[in-house]
Amino acid sequence: MGTSITTVEKMMVLLNQKNASYDKFPIYRTTFDSVFTTGVVSTIQNFCQIYFNEAVVEGVRVEVAFALAMSKNILVTIWW
Repeated sequence: MGTSITTVEKMMVLLNQKNASYDKFPIYRTTFDSVFTTGVVSTIQNFCQIYFNEAVVEGVRVEVAFALAMSKNILVTIWW
């Protein structure tokens, strides 16, 4: 629903600023630690690229989908 004005690099900057330890979930006492790095989403760059690609395919503005997901997701308790 419109043309996106963000890039994968901008998404990575935001996550790197907000997340000191990618793929660590202290709230769950290591239960989910390394769940990302053992799969396809091994880096923040991979995560952002996949998210970007999926939003484009779905015809959704990347920055809107990304911001909504980050603000409404459980990751909010860890990253924000």
